[in-house]
Amino acid sequence: DLHTFANFTYFSRSKDQGEPTDSSNSTGKFVNSTWQKEYYITDLGISYQIGAFNLSGGIKNLFDKKYYTYRDKSGNYLPGEGRNYYAQFKYDF
Repeated sequence: DLHTFANFTYFSRSKDQGEPTDSSNSTGKFVNSTWQKEYYITDLGISYQIGAFNLSGGIKNLFDKKYYTYRDKSGNYLPGEGRNYYAQFKYDF
């Protein structure tokens, strides 16, 4: 059996953590939080199965969308994964 698939994932706008109000973060309150933009990620793939054997591969983040996942303790935004490829071989016992 040959199967193709496409995933379109929407990530809504979200607020990052911000910075603690004091260096020890004893209050648990944060300031300077900002909104991160919404984004879409598109993945494509193909899968072929013969009996218990399955071979699949694909492309994640097909359009190489630039996005940020969250902000680290230093205040730097960490980029999400760019376009990447994968291949998988699986055998079901």
